[in-house]
Amino acid sequence: MNDYSPSCPVCEGEPRPLVDLGWMPLSVLGLEEDPAKSVQGKTHNINMWRCAACGHVFNEGYDDRFSQVNTSGCTMYNSGGPWVEHMKWVADYVKGLADGGLIVEIGAGNGEFAKLCNYQNYVAYEPCDDSAECARHVTTKNCYYSPSIELPLHCPEVILMRHVLEHYPDPAAYLRELSSACRAKHASPDLIVEVPNIEPCLENRRLEDWVYEHPQHFTPGSLTELARLSGWYVSDMHVRYNDEVLVAAMCPFHIRQVQCDSEDYDLVLANIATVRARLIAAGDPIILWGGAGKSATIINLLGLPPELVTVVDSDSRKWDKCVPGTPHLILPPVLLNTPCSPPCDVIVTTSWRTKDIVEEIVRDGYKVGKVFNFCRGRLIEYKG
Repeated sequence: MNDYSPSCPVCEGEPRPLVDLGWMPLSVLGLEEDPAKSVQGKTHNINMWRCAACGHVFNEGYDDRFSQVNTSGCTMYNSGGPWVEHMKWVADYVKGLADGGLIVEIGAGNGEFAKLCNYQNYVAYEPCDDSAECARHVTTKNCYYSPSIELPLHCPEVILMRHVLEHYPDPAAYLRELSSACRAKHASPDLIVEVPNIEPCLENRRLEDWVYEHPQHFTPGSLTELARLSGWYVSDMHVRYNDEVLVAAMCPFHIRQVQCDSEDYDLVLANIATVRARLIAAGDPIILWGGAGKSATIINLLGLPPELVTVVDSDSRKWDKCVPGTPHLILPPVLLNTPCSPPCDVIVTTSWRTKDIVEEIVRDGYKVGKVFNFCRGRLIEYKG
């Protein structure tokens, strides 16, 4: 009796056998022009297991040494109207998140999606010969995307992986490497992952979905769990194209290498990292109200460049002293009334005092624009 049981590549839980198709030919990488070669082509083991804990499905028979790089390329082809509309939706979604910033696409194929995006600030990575066609549309590198090497060279607003992650024998290791590179660079890109959704296959007991080139098969739950255990928080999950495709937006769980065990607080830290990146990218003067006590925590977590920041506080005992742990001097709020200077927005760093501070601003006639405070790590405009 064979008691062998693999561990889940997502959560290391205990999986159960699902379906064993035996030895099958490759689905796309095995295309041949010669019928004899096609019949005599090499076969590969397809032995699917499903995790009882997170629901992930994977091919236990997959050989990690198998190379998925086909020099002749392997373009995913679907010219149907619903698929084209889906791709347009994803393109608009990605461009909206990038908001003019750099998009890096990992595994761009022949550049079909990059071309559809019609977006100038775009760098594609494709190790197959498809890269030559991709280079006709966008800047293209004919190589794998190595996060530790490439991310410092091109710090993106959005990293895109469309129908790539299901090909990785160890997707968790790659996402951890990407998360570590973001942390080292103090970068907070949105990571957009698009993968097939295996739930319709399971519901309808389909067999055609089990192909050797896809060692991983995700459900919304297993993709979320993979992200969580690999340093990413899924901020948005879309089930699209007749429920056959998952599009997940993720943000890294890091800020100044701080991370907590609670999933809720991981999201808060990730949100703060996003706020930090966007404030720096805007390059506008940043007025922080509150410079010590509870304020010091949020200011240290933000880690904003000194040249962009002015810190003011109502307490005169704090004036001309630095926010603990930072070079930011604490100044009197009367400086907000500098002649010939347009009103600046104010970020209150102690949310529980926002109402009091707004009343002080109104009472003393300080010249400010909008007032913001933090809620769940996001900047929220105070409405009273």
